[in-house]
Amino acid sequence: MDGLSGPDRKPHSFGGFAAQALHIDAPNVTRPPDYTSLLMLRPDPAGGGHSVLADLRTAAVLLADDDRELLYRPVFFEGRATRLRGVGAPLLPFPVLEDGPVGATWIRWAGKLLTDDRNTGLRPVLARFAAAAGHHRAAGPAAARGPADR
Repeated sequence: MDGLSGPDRKPHSFGGFAAQALHIDAPNVTRPPDYTSLLMLRPDPAGGGHSVLADLRTAAVLLADDDRELLYRPVFFEGRATRLRGVGAPLLPFPVLEDGPVGATWIRWAGKLLTDDRNTGLRPVLARFAAAAGHHRAAGPAAARGPADR
């Protein structure tokens, strides 16, 4: 992989064009980034460019205790983690929920968890988490104006 995005890549894949399911970047590494920012250089000519935000911690709190217990287990897979820098080593499988500082559960979520064949037996709990996250989300343009408009 050359690191460039392009229409020749599969939609929904790393570097692909098309809508992406709700996700954090690099859920499958030992040190996922705390923050990610995107800089829009120009509006999407196809009219896309919407960001989806969700309160994943609230979604986790709304789950049944046994669902949360399962999501804390390091049994989940999503994609692969190769040629990444500054995010630690690959972590496959990984837990979706992970204890962080007091009151700050770390959540490793990617909508593609639902379609990764390695998670087939875990799809029901993943679907319940996705549904809870969907009730606590907002979507909108990534930016109203690009740098050239300022």
